[in-house]
Amino acid sequence: AALAQTPAKTTTAPAQKSGAVVTSNPEPKKAPGRHYPISKNQQTLNLKVHVNGMKSGYVLLAYYFGDKQYIYDTAYSDPKGNLVFKADTAVPGGIYILTRPGSWFTEVILTEEQNFSIDIQDTLKTAESVKVSGSKENTSFYEHQKFIAQQSKSVEPLRAGLERAKAAKNKDSIAYFNKKISAIDSSVKAYKRGFTVKYPSSFMSKIIKLSDEPDFVPYDKCPKKADGTIDSTYNYWVLRNSYWANMDWSDERLLRTPVYHNKMKTWVDRIVPQHPDSLSYHVNWLIDQTQQADLLYRYTVSVLTYQFESSKIMGFDAVFVAIVENNHMKGKCWWISDETTEKIIKHAKQLKFCLVGNQAVNLFLQDSAGKVVELGKIKADYTILVFWDPTCGHCKTEIPG
Repeated sequence: AALAQTPAKTTTAPAQKSGAVVTSNPEPKKAPGRHYPISKNQQTLNLKVHVNGMKSGYVLLAYYFGDKQYIYDTAYSDPKGNLVFKADTAVPGGIYILTRPGSWFTEVILTEEQNFSIDIQDTLKTAESVKVSGSKENTSFYEHQKFIAQQSKSVEPLRAGLERAKAAKNKDSIAYFNKKISAIDSSVKAYKRGFTVKYPSSFMSKIIKLSDEPDFVPYDKCPKKADGTIDSTYNYWVLRNSYWANMDWSDERLLRTPVYHNKMKTWVDRIVPQHPDSLSYHVNWLIDQTQQADLLYRYTVSVLTYQFESSKIMGFDAVFVAIVENNHMKGKCWWISDETTEKIIKHAKQLKFCLVGNQAVNLFLQDSAGKVVELGKIKADYTILVFWDPTCGHCKTEIPG
């Protein structure tokens, strides 16, 4: 996994790139006027790790944040492979990574339980060899990880066989391997859904539910429309209408998993119709939901503002304007400096006059006879406005006099 810098203050700038290692972890700025309760039993981090066969060296504790991974701490091993990650306060909840860069890595969940032990018996098979003591959350988590690892091993030779069958254009073999792979996929989906029933209050169950998608209905099994034809959009609408059904908008821990960012991007880039009007509505709807968790709101606003401000697709600047009007102009982005906010708002106001489909700002220009012509009063289906300077070399090249 790539490890990157600790997230800086959120603005419309892109997320920092992977690769650098830092040690600072600044406390996120908190929203004014909100109450942040402190647990009566203030926890501390005390994560004890044993790595079988490790006689010296260090292990990194990192965490997911959006689509990046950031280093939280480093611990050094004794000659018996024992090491401890300690902190005076509990770390923010989410999925964390234990890794020896270039060698191995595994994941742990840190939520309310932050005082427990993890024993890595085999760094080549971390998912199957890890033993957990003192954490129900991670005991069930590794039950899940072990099953997934076993199914992944089972499907590898089938996928290789499918590729060979495709290369040979053997239809019977292709059908055979697809059926076998589909059966494993179905068993994995069934296991995951069973996991959420068995451990309904676990954080991993919340992640699984958020990742789950409706079962695909074959075309010939889809319901028919009023005119008797099959509704070819049935699966799309089932997916779209249930896409965020299992999202807990108040739980910012989901931002510290690999799930939320990918789900958000899939929604914006693939599920929502790629039209400025549809995107403006659904993007602002999404942002509004995240206001239940400050960090989730900050991240979502920042990522989507930057995406549509810098978009190369004609017309998508309208989505940027819609985001700014619904958030920055209403004073919701309290973490951004006044100076930066003013620049963002100014840019949005300038763009609003240039959006595709909007009426252009009226211009008063002289024609070749010196008569003043009001652009807004020209009656025509199309009006071409050419900016041309007789002393401009590029103008002479593109539009010779």
